[in-house]
Amino acid sequence: MDDADQGVYELLFDRLAADERLSERCRELVLAAFESEEQLAAALAGGVAAGRVAKRRAQPSTVPQMFLSAILVQGFRGIGPASTLPLRPGAGLTIVTGRNGSGKSSFAEAAELVLTGDNKRWSAKENNQRLWRDGWRNLHGTEDGPACIGVDLVISGESVPTALRKTWPDGGDLDDGKLTRQRHGTKRETIDDTLWREEFVLYRPFLSYNELGALLDGKPTQLHAALYRLLGLGSLDVASNRLKTIRGEFDRHAKEIKEERARLVEKLRLIDDDRARKAEEVMDKPAPNLAAVAELALGDDTSAAEISALRALAALPFPSLTDVADSIERIRTAARRLTEAATIDNARADEVAALLRLALAHQADQECACPVCGVGTLNIAWRERATAQVQDLERVTEQLRRANESLATSVADAKLLIAPVPSVLISPPVGVNVGPVLDAWRAWERSAKITEPEQFAATMETTYHVLATRLADLIRTAEMVLSRLDEIWRPIAVQLFAWHDRAQRVSRDAPLLRDVKKAVDWLKNTGADLRDQRMSPFAAASQKIWEQLRQHSNVDLGAVRLTGTGAASKVVLDVTVDGTAGAALSVMSQGELHALALSLFLPRATVDESPFQFLVIDDPVQAMDPAKVEGLARVLAEVAQTRQVVVFTHDDRLPEVVRRLELDATVLEVCRRDRSRVELRECDDPVTRNLDDARSIIRTPQMPDDLKQELVATYCRCALEAAAQTKIRGIRLRRGDAYAEVENALAKARTLRQTMALAIFDVPGREGDLMGHLNSHGSWAADTTRMCAEGAHGTDVGDLPRLISNTKRLADWVRA
Repeated sequence: MDDADQGVYELLFDRLAADERLSERCRELVLAAFESEEQLAAALAGGVAAGRVAKRRAQPSTVPQMFLSAILVQGFRGIGPASTLPLRPGAGLTIVTGRNGSGKSSFAEAAELVLTGDNKRWSAKENNQRLWRDGWRNLHGTEDGPACIGVDLVISGESVPTALRKTWPDGGDLDDGKLTRQRHGTKRETIDDTLWREEFVLYRPFLSYNELGALLDGKPTQLHAALYRLLGLGSLDVASNRLKTIRGEFDRHAKEIKEERARLVEKLRLIDDDRARKAEEVMDKPAPNLAAVAELALGDDTSAAEISALRALAALPFPSLTDVADSIERIRTAARRLTEAATIDNARADEVAALLRLALAHQADQECACPVCGVGTLNIAWRERATAQVQDLERVTEQLRRANESLATSVADAKLLIAPVPSVLISPPVGVNVGPVLDAWRAWERSAKITEPEQFAATMETTYHVLATRLADLIRTAEMVLSRLDEIWRPIAVQLFAWHDRAQRVSRDAPLLRDVKKAVDWLKNTGADLRDQRMSPFAAASQKIWEQLRQHSNVDLGAVRLTGTGAASKVVLDVTVDGTAGAALSVMSQGELHALALSLFLPRATVDESPFQFLVIDDPVQAMDPAKVEGLARVLAEVAQTRQVVVFTHDDRLPEVVRRLELDATVLEVCRRDRSRVELRECDDPVTRNLDDARSIIRTPQMPDDLKQELVATYCRCALEAAAQTKIRGIRLRRGDAYAEVENALAKARTLRQTMALAIFDVPGREGDLMGHLNSHGSWAADTTRMCAEGAHGTDVGDLPRLISNTKRLADWVRA
């Protein structure tokens, strides 16, 4: 039971306790159905659901938190020779830009495929999915080895990174890839594609451009199902389905009893017997007296087992005379043919042919004396005669082989007709003498062990006629006994008793069925309330994101609601245009639809329960106007405060807006060279951006010198802090520290010296040792740190270009 399930369980427990209309057993059924099928079975049998006594503690999630530290691609999609996209594990925004066809989306698709075993870009192509899947291999990727994709993960609680790799043999199909996992310093192991599959379905951290458009275009039930499970309500469906299954079984049994009673009444009406009249009178009521039914059914002590045994005797399976005669004739015909073919000369044909083949090999087209008699000559004429003779002998040998094979097949087919002694002859009904038939059948069975074909045929023929005669007499006897036992009444009596048994169980289960039905109805109503209650904060998050993304749009997003069940389930979006409700989705632009889809995706992918601390979004900017791009940048930067966000885009507007708004982000550019070679270069990061801003301050002539000093020092200080924070996150997350612990340590380092000391010593509280340590690497390092810290408060820092240069040098040293 994970945290989400536990939360729902707590709510269920409290509501059940407060609902005085429910019986104790009904409460037990609801809680037991929520916990497991075993608990439900125990509650149905009269046991107590474990949750009724005490609330169970939530079990920790089995999937640890994780970040991406690299994506590797080789020979896949648009990338040929091996290329690695480095990423900084930890919260932050990374923008990967590049023109169309540069190969940037290949990184996103590779990460999705290696982690989820699928790619939504291909699976969404219902009509030509095969065409897209067949084009996955890059033709220029064989120089560095087989096609390979992979990700490096920094996993909470693990001190070393984990590498996942998916490789393909040369010429293999997409489905032939092999997935491996390797922790640094350990042996690589092969795993299957189901790794974290459930979590990736529930908390899916990938959003491609195709999904962005399809999120609102897909079937209504798909988005509903995703959100319903995400809210932790999927467990309610599981519990409800378990109870519905039980209810269905009870209902089915009751319906079967009712239908069978009607059929029995019809049969009773056709029987001319006083007992049938009494049974008809009792059974022709909606609720027959079960005790009276049992008394009628058991009025005769002749057991149903005895009748069944008599029927088995009367219907003993036995081959027909025609089948046996045909089989015996085939054996005898095959035996005659074998006798005709198996003359002394024919039997030696194979040996003579072998001798002649050796002589032919000895002669080898060269005239020579006969190696046997030493008198004759083996010449060309002899060779021709010998070759012809070998061919004749081979034909004779083949005829003999076929004759043997035909006889063996005929014997085998005949033995299939001889069945073992039936069990009813070994344990016959009382009063029936089966001894003669049993002896004859055993003789018939023993005939199958005779190996000589003609003897077997003769014995089979003799024993068959004896058995057939005796069996006919036994069958007539069984039929007579059945008649004496009143076969007309006995079967209906047996059916009446069987019906009574099942009807008694249905009657006994009727109160339990009422409680099960009440539990189903209660869960249905409670589930709807909990759905609205849990959806409320999720809907509020979507509205907040939409407000940032909409940027002057006249479309408003109101409540986001889940409605319906089963095939009728859907997500209702209260979207209005200029305050007017209607088919708003149909009049929204593509950019607005994409922004709306992001508003639904981001809250789902960033819930606290998700183990994936990263998001990978491909091409979210397309079709957005400039205002919405600005809103998108702000939203992504806000999400990046607590998540690792990696965005792929060919549109330069997003990096430009990020720089203009001075949002913290790392910008990487993907460049494509000849033969699908892909290169990556860092265009911008917080350190570079702050130092660039400091340089622009210097180049501003109208700015007063004292203000220049303060601003340049401030930007240099921000650059050092950014470098130190990057170092802290990288070190601590890679060694397995929890993300919350890392961020808490950063929050406590409030000054530049505290942050620098934490980056260098990896221990809090050592800022007093910082300057001495920096001086040991050169006085410039300590001086630069002091000027950045004090200059931001108005202290003269002297040569500004020198300060910027030394700051970059120190930042690079800290990060390295």
